[in-house]
Amino acid sequence: MTSPLEKSWRTEPKQPRWAYLGGSTNRLTNTWADWIHELAPWTHAVTLTCGRITGGGYPITLRALLDIARHYLWRINYACFRRRARRGHSVGCAASYGWGSYGDHPHLHFSLSAPSTMTYSEFSDLIDRAASQMALVGEQRVVKPYRDHGWPKYLVEHGTDHVILELLRPPRPN
Repeated sequence: MTSPLEKSWRTEPKQPRWAYLGGSTNRLTNTWADWIHELAPWTHAVTLTCGRITGGGYPITLRALLDIARHYLWRINYACFRRRARRGHSVGCAASYGWGSYGDHPHLHFSLSAPSTMTYSEFSDLIDRAASQMALVGEQRVVKPYRDHGWPKYLVEHGTDHVILELLRPPRPN
């Protein structure tokens, strides 16, 4: 996979590399959004709101938020593929996190692609069930159909550094 940053350097050689890291982040954000949009045949756009404190009574940290995202994807993959999930089978996923306007509203955004063996409504139910089984995911869950290029732009709206690269993947097997 070629990253969006490498693609943009190749397609516009007249721009110096540092131009994408500095003032004009709009072009970089659009490049990331385009790349995510083309990564998989997305079917679902999901937003999960997490609790502000962990089970131990401590404020939620970035590490805890990333663990929640990893565990959520693991639950979905296991529900879809069972043992094959351990051998690398996975739904397509793009994920990012945000903290809200005041830094006290932790949430996760996902683009997911349903396996070809499941209908849209079956996969929607599975997504909601996986979220409801997790302790730190709050009651505010939004699952909508992935409609257009606007959702990947929303994913990277918090900044490209908030994209969870570890979870960025096309569906396997394709």
